[in-house]
Amino acid sequence: TCSSKTTSYKTKKFGSTTVNAGKAYYISVRAVRNYNYKNYYSSHITNFSVVTKPSDIKNLYTSKVKSTSLRLNWSQVSSASGYRIYYKSSKNGSWKVYKTISNSKLKKSKGNYYISFNNLNKNRTYYVRVRAYKSNGVIQQYGAISNTKIVRTKK
Repeated sequence: TCSSKTTSYKTKKFGSTTVNAGKAYYISVRAVRNYNYKNYYSSHITNFSVVTKPSDIKNLYTSKVKSTSLRLNWSQVSSASGYRIYYKSSKNGSWKVYKTISNSKLKKSKGNYYISFNNLNKNRTYYVRVRAYKSNGVIQQYGAISNTKIVRTKK
């Protein structure tokens, strides 16, 4: 018998073990049967890997807002493999993925990651947000989506 209880996005309990955010874990499972107060274990063991969700995005802000471009900045999530950036150009519009990018391809300034949006329309309002992901090469586990930043390009 195994139980799992979510305590927050940062930690998770698996039995009595605390599991950290944004980490890959390798788990082995096998069947057990209790008969006459004695445990009997199967010889077959199944191994698999799981990835926990990374921590939340912090310190999200926009900068270098111009007529056709802007920069979205955020603090690095140490447990993340990369980030997915979303945008929309109207309040009731659908969110679109702007880019999914690994840490190694992101630019950094003053300790924060950033991504530039280019070829935007002048004097237009944009809504932007980001979320971190953790990957083990097979599975991508996404963290919570950040708060939305609303920014208007210049005339």
